[in-house]
Amino acid sequence: MNKMEKIVLMGNPNVGKTTIFNKLTHKKQHTGNWAGKTVEVAKGYLKYDKKTYEIIDLPGIYSLDFKSPEEKIAKDYLINETFDKVIVICDATDLHRNLRLFYEVADITKNVILCINMLDEAKRRGIEIDVEGIKKELKAEVIGCSATKDVKSVVEAIKNDILPLKSPLTSRHTVIDKYVFYKNTDVKAKDRKIDKLLCGKFTALPVMIIFLTLILWITIVGANYPSALLSKAFSFIGKYFNLFLININTPPFIKGIIYDGAYCVLSEVVSVMLPPMSIFFPIFSLLEESGILPRIAYNLNKPLSKAGSSGKQALTMCMGLGCNAVGVTGCRIIADKKSRIASAVTNSFIPCNGRFPTLILLISIMFKNASSITKASFLTIFIILSVALTIVETNILSTFMGNDEKCVEIELPSYRKPKVLKTLIDSFINKTLKILVRAIYVAIPAGALLWICANTFINGNSLLFICADFLDPIARLLAMDGVILLAFILGSTANEIVIPIILMAYLGSSTLQNYDNSFISNIFIANGWDFFTALSVSLFSLFHWPCTTTLLTIKKETGKIKYCILSVLLPLITGILLCFSVNVIKLII
Repeated sequence: MNKMEKIVLMGNPNVGKTTIFNKLTHKKQHTGNWAGKTVEVAKGYLKYDKKTYEIIDLPGIYSLDFKSPEEKIAKDYLINETFDKVIVICDATDLHRNLRLFYEVADITKNVILCINMLDEAKRRGIEIDVEGIKKELKAEVIGCSATKDVKSVVEAIKNDILPLKSPLTSRHTVIDKYVFYKNTDVKAKDRKIDKLLCGKFTALPVMIIFLTLILWITIVGANYPSALLSKAFSFIGKYFNLFLININTPPFIKGIIYDGAYCVLSEVVSVMLPPMSIFFPIFSLLEESGILPRIAYNLNKPLSKAGSSGKQALTMCMGLGCNAVGVTGCRIIADKKSRIASAVTNSFIPCNGRFPTLILLISIMFKNASSITKASFLTIFIILSVALTIVETNILSTFMGNDEKCVEIELPSYRKPKVLKTLIDSFINKTLKILVRAIYVAIPAGALLWICANTFINGNSLLFICADFLDPIARLLAMDGVILLAFILGSTANEIVIPIILMAYLGSSTLQNYDNSFISNIFIANGWDFFTALSVSLFSLFHWPCTTTLLTIKKETGKIKYCILSVLLPLITGILLCFSVNVIKLII
């Protein structure tokens, strides 16, 4: 039996290494136009011509100098593990810098292949590369490809035998001078003009705020109609599902748990979550692919550095807008351990997609006569407040924990025209559906528990009412009531069901129902809500505790329960202080 060959993929961050890995192995590692997506060793298999090859994707690194955990992982792997070939992948648009890693790898192993990727992008930017010339000059296996189109040349290089490199190699400066030709400087000039706008001293912050407001406005406006359609569809299906349960003589208690509890909560979560996610994530992915997202990290690097972190935390905060659990996992790109933990613990200060529907609804109630752009502006203000408090809390943590990270490299990749259709499909499959499935897993048992609480009576009062009544004195200090506080506790598994639980308790219903904003507003007012109540609920929605999925992720990433407890206490104390302040202002006025 033939031994399975092991092929190692290496390269600088953002050279298309993970795209090649995905194409070879048919896996779905996260790809995008920013550095640091591969944060651990990934493994997959290529089957070709009746042979199977093991493909190892090492983290993207700039060199083997041991400046980061990723560099240590890569160098240790090259020194201590056995493999057959190393393919060093370079970006054709930045070959001079990328070649440095190839030469360092060549000092450790001679079974190395140079892969010059993104030749199509280089051509678009007026850069011509003589791949055959470089191959002859280095007396090495050199291949060119455009990984987004095909990786046939990579597959052939894996299949074929290669001759070991012979030292010394021609210097990289000579290689660049002889075989790389720059014919168009207009593209770089255009990039610099865009950078002046996006990263300029006086323009960066306003442009960032405009971008964020625009994204949120599109999300708010675009999500309303499909959300209503989904709600009607689930209601229609629910009627027949309910009849089916009745026809098969399902006991009322069991039917209540399955339909009134699990199904109704599930339908509410999907109706509320799916539309905004289907809009927000693709837009976010397009910004990522185009190269704008890393510039946001660059702009936030200075304030975050003063807070004891770095612009890399800004990238994890951006991930947190989609899902805090994803943001916590993304903290692996931060080299310093203490900064990494601080970033993971404070990531839940950023409102995830599950909290957006609650915020959007409450803003709509507070400013029901305002335009959609005004509502989006207020949502932007809430997010800016979240970012500001994340920086403050990170600073507090860094003061106690210390920070060993002296200098942070943030790569600003070239601007690229995103492949819109591919990006939209990938975003829906790899982001929207993954988070939705995770939410469904927690929504079903949460719905069942909620129905049991609403339908278990003690002395004529439901367990839901008894718990809300117990919490009421505490909640009143925060400009809320016991029902609202209980809804946040029961909504720990899925933030999307907080408002439905509140309505369920107010109406004395035994099941969740879907209502329009006007009806919800009237119900809230009838139960004593005013502007300050809506403001407190909005603030508490932003700052309470992470969902159970995020807490489990924090435990997995940090390895310690104490950081999970800290991640609960920090936002909770912040939320209590803010809501208490709102109540004080309300009493004064």
